[in-house]
Amino acid sequence: MDKLNRSSFSSLSVKNAFLFLKDIQSLLPSYLIFLLFSFVVHSIIVSIITFFHFKLGHHFNIIEDWVFKNCWRINIISKSLGFYLTIRLMTFDSYRGRPFKTFLKEKFKIPTSNYFIFFIFLLIFAIIPLAPKYSFGHAELVFQIVSFVGIFLFFFLDFILINFSLYLNPLKGKESGALFVVIIPLLFFYANKWIFPYQRNFHFFVFLQMLVTMWCSFINENKIGESFFYILIVTTPLCSFFGYDPILGGLYTPFLIEKIPSPFYLFSIWGVGVSYIYMTPRRKNDNFEILGHS
Repeated sequence: MDKLNRSSFSSLSVKNAFLFLKDIQSLLPSYLIFLLFSFVVHSIIVSIITFFHFKLGHHFNIIEDWVFKNCWRINIISKSLGFYLTIRLMTFDSYRGRPFKTFLKEKFKIPTSNYFIFFIFLLIFAIIPLAPKYSFGHAELVFQIVSFVGIFLFFFLDFILINFSLYLNPLKGKESGALFVVIIPLLFFYANKWIFPYQRNFHFFVFLQMLVTMWCSFINENKIGESFFYILIVTTPLCSFFGYDPILGGLYTPFLIEKIPSPFYLFSIWGVGVSYIYMTPRRKNDNFEILGHS
């Protein structure tokens, strides 16, 4: 009997591993293409800027400072154009109709109230240890708006592209969903760290934000509403206003801070928040698998 159980378990493990590899082949190419498009557009923009600065006789350090300070303007263009090109490539088949629009209609739902409590809790306890002090004139209004939009798109476009890929190609392996919740944030973290070599604040917080963004979708049948509001209410304000910015840090934020809390503190607070979600009721049809088409 023990031999039979071990044999069945081994066979099941091999099958799940095989299905996971198939899921990787169907999901990752589109995301890697998006990263490639974003990188190419980003490089072209920086090259054009550098060319004209050199024409004006500016030194390299002046160019570097300009690119650094305007990184979120460049990011908005490069990510948005990379996203558009990738979506067009994924949906060029005429027989699919307008799948991206259908995807948004089907998958965007307003979260239940317990999620908004979860978001506010995280926001408050991520700000408290910073002891922020408002500095009038430390950040220009236009710059702050651009920063807010750029940071939101930085996280959301990667997330929405992954979810759209899942919508077109639902996962086949039972364990694939849980594995991708971790794999995608890791890939997101290291790929964007490479795309933005001038970043100064790329640390655990960036990985944690994408991890929770993916998790919010994971436990809600691949819905995107919870993740959308999580990025909007928690991630973007913390980065744009309170120094968690993955590239600029606290250099141009309206609130001055000493330093960002340790990974242990952040992980603990987010762990409490996640535990709260697990202990409160969610939608009736919630389950623990990432699904594609319903």
